[in-house]
Amino acid sequence: MSVTLTNGDVLAAKAAVEQLLRIVMPAQTAMKIRRIARDLYDTASEVELEYQKISDRFSQRGPDGQIQFDMIGGQRQARVSDQAALLLARTELLDKTMVEVEPLPISVLKIANSEEFKPSILLDMGDWLKGNVDIAGKAKSIRVRDIVPTANGIYALCGNPMSLENATKLWRIYAQLRAASKIATAQRNTLVDRYARRDGSGSIIYLDKAVDRVDVDDEFFLEEVALLESMIHVDGIDLDFLLAVEEKHRLTGNVCAALHDIIILEPDGEGAEDEDRTR
Repeated sequence: MSVTLTNGDVLAAKAAVEQLLRIVMPAQTAMKIRRIARDLYDTASEVELEYQKISDRFSQRGPDGQIQFDMIGGQRQARVSDQAALLLARTELLDKTMVEVEPLPISVLKIANSEEFKPSILLDMGDWLKGNVDIAGKAKSIRVRDIVPTANGIYALCGNPMSLENATKLWRIYAQLRAASKIATAQRNTLVDRYARRDGSGSIIYLDKAVDRVDVDDEFFLEEVALLESMIHVDGIDLDFLLAVEEKHRLTGNVCAALHDIIILEPDGEGAEDEDRTR
């Protein structure tokens, strides 16, 4: 069974696989990953070729027809003839074009050396990595508006080496957040379509088409706030687990703060927190 990814997701997953295969693992695991990833690699090669074609199309050329380059920050970069058109073409290729590829089951992964494994590799695979993402422990509720900062906190936490078992737990929460974010995005898009201002021909009026910013009626913002304040449910993270990671890797405050809403506190901790809120 295949999964549907954007071209950008394909490139991100390919980079994650390459990082994963640098880790010591059983030979059979490596060969399984490579076999399953063959479709992903073939698709990524096609995307990279199209990306280069787009870059060439919007590059300035000299009298001899060759692309013109400048040295920027010590790197050779092509001069761009139309930056806005280049951005739109790349967005169309990477974010709006969908392809189907064979997914990688997370059950394939057999990695024992936790000192080398960072869970962020799993997160970077996105929807290409498949497994059970149902809530498995105590659920925590967070607002839709807090999905992105919470997911960013999970991603930052996943930059630290840990066992595959713990990594899988964090991957499951991240996948739950991604799924909820997609649903919320679809709901917001429905609101945008409903309240978008249109010209005489019925076409949507854009404030900035490069970033899909649409001119909308004021009613949109009221419904958007209601959507952002609605709640979703994801697996929680035990406080003891977070403290153990913090003790070993010295986490920054912004990482711990971002995870606040999904941390499972002891009863005393929850009571103390509720008391603080009333002060």
